[in-house]
Amino acid sequence: MPIAAALMVGIGWAGAMQVLVQVLLLLCLPAAFLLKGNSVLAAPAGQRVVGSREAIADALRNPSYLMLGAGFY
Repeated sequence: MPIAAALMVGIGWAGAMQVLVQVLLLLCLPAAFLLKGNSVLAAPAGQRVVGSREAIADALRNPSYLMLGAGFY
């Protein structure tokens, strides 16, 4: 909070928020890289591995998913 207050006094609230968001982003990127894990996961017995494109296509063919999505609009 003292850093945010000093930034607000020095460069205004909008500039302070931009600086703080950029610092937070720079801290989150290495953490996301370290925590992403292995992208090739083994499927449980009896199931096959599905790619992102195929999973999205399956979801868009499912009426329940479409109704859920429509509820957000």
